[in-house]
Amino acid sequence: MRYLEIEKNRVEEKAEKTCNELLKHKDRYESKINEIVSKTDKKLDSIRKKVVEEFKEVFDGYELKNEKGETIDFERIIDNLIGDQNYLLKLKITHKGLLGKRRSDVLVRTVFLEYKTKEILNELNPILEEEKREIAKYDDELSLIKELEIKCKTLEEKKEKLSNEVEKIKKELNKFKEEENKLSEKYEVYNGLLKLREEYLSFLNATKEKRKELSLFLEKEFGEYVPIEEDVEKRELREEIRKLRKNNDFLSRELQKFKDENEKLKVELKELNKAKEQLSLQLNEAKDKISYLENEVRERNNRISDLENEIENLNRRLSDEKNKFEETKKRLTSEIDGAKNRIKELEDVVEKKDDRIINLEKEIENLNKRLSNVTAEKEDAFVQIKTLTEEKIKLEKRLNLEIKELKESNAEKEERIKELSETEKKLTSELERAKEEIKEKDRKIDELENEIKEINKVKNELEIKVKELKKIEKEYEKLKLELKRAERRIQTLESKTKTKTRKKKSKKVKLYEDKEELEFVEKKLEKLRKRRA
Repeated sequence: MRYLEIEKNRVEEKAEKTCNELLKHKDRYESKINEIVSKTDKKLDSIRKKVVEEFKEVFDGYELKNEKGETIDFERIIDNLIGDQNYLLKLKITHKGLLGKRRSDVLVRTVFLEYKTKEILNELNPILEEEKREIAKYDDELSLIKELEIKCKTLEEKKEKLSNEVEKIKKELNKFKEEENKLSEKYEVYNGLLKLREEYLSFLNATKEKRKELSLFLEKEFGEYVPIEEDVEKRELREEIRKLRKNNDFLSRELQKFKDENEKLKVELKELNKAKEQLSLQLNEAKDKISYLENEVRERNNRISDLENEIENLNRRLSDEKNKFEETKKRLTSEIDGAKNRIKELEDVVEKKDDRIINLEKEIENLNKRLSNVTAEKEDAFVQIKTLTEEKIKLEKRLNLEIKELKESNAEKEERIKELSETEKKLTSELERAKEEIKEKDRKIDELENEIKEINKVKNELEIKVKELKKIEKEYEKLKLELKRAERRIQTLESKTKTKTRKKKSKKVKLYEDKEELEFVEKKLEKLRKRRA
């Protein structure tokens, strides 16, 4: 019993300390969150004021109604947009007057709503994201508050349970004490009756002995003869003997009554002794039960202490794992940041290379056009050479014929030969010039081929960069797997803690910002893949 009270006091002190610590952390957390929310509210108020003024001016003579047909308050637009980003697009524009407005006016205001939705969201989203980031900085404090709430609740329940057990045992002890007092009183009464009976029996036995002595004396003195005695003294004595005999009969009857009553008292005493034995057994059983309960309470308290130590060990392990996870998270975050920077650099390189490729492709296209032009010119030159060669052959034939004729002719013919020779020289020079042009075209073709090789080399470099990018993507996937493994380890530890404590809720490790960053990196990689495709 004393052990239970000591344990109860210890739990009360621990519960008070834990709950006070909880209140302190809770007040500090709420103060910080209220400051953040207050800053956000100030920013939202400025946006709200501007929006209300614009909407009053634009929708003068009009009403905005929601899906239920209720006219909306411009003051509530920002709050509703925070809950539903498509809120303004769901509103219906109606006019207040009896005469209808032009359809174009309604369309203009509908377009205004669409434009204003995007503009307001562009202002709201950064503010709300900043609020989330600021609040997320105190996630550790929130986790500690939740942990302290669970501890405080557990200790309060334990305190209440111990108080109930102590009260229950006190009630049982009081009940047993009352039973014991009643039995003691009853036992004292019966002891008094037994003493009284013993005194009465001893008196009765003494009276019986006196009566026997008197009877023997009378029988001895007078026998059965009772003569009429003239002597007054003897007559009185005989009368006294007669009275004594009557009294003796009465006493015999009373003695029999007392004997019967004595037998009854013996039976009742026997029953009382049995009841006393039963009550003694019950009292012993109650004492054994109390002892058993105290042992059980002691064992339970020992078990609770063991479990608390185990929970503390698990909490320490969880804290160590959490620290390791935080270190891993920081390391992975730094690696992810490095990967992001590397990806950004590669994106810049890829973007530059893309621009270079586009320029080179344009240049290739121009060169191909020039090449096709040069090829066409080359073919034209070949055709021209062929034509000139054929003309030369024809001229040679004609010259040979004319030479033969000229040899046979006069000086005029010689002049003609000279003219033809000059023509031949001209044709030969033109042929040489055409050959030089063909060589020049071939040289340009070689230059274009070299440029194409250079472009192919740049393409190969880009392919190498793309392979490096894929390698970084694989490393990034590995980092994601490590993050997931770390999350699973945390979840495993939390589930173990929940199994051991039975009432202890698992702490949720939040990785919202990291997940957003990972999703952002994935989107960027997806964009790069699409651009590469």
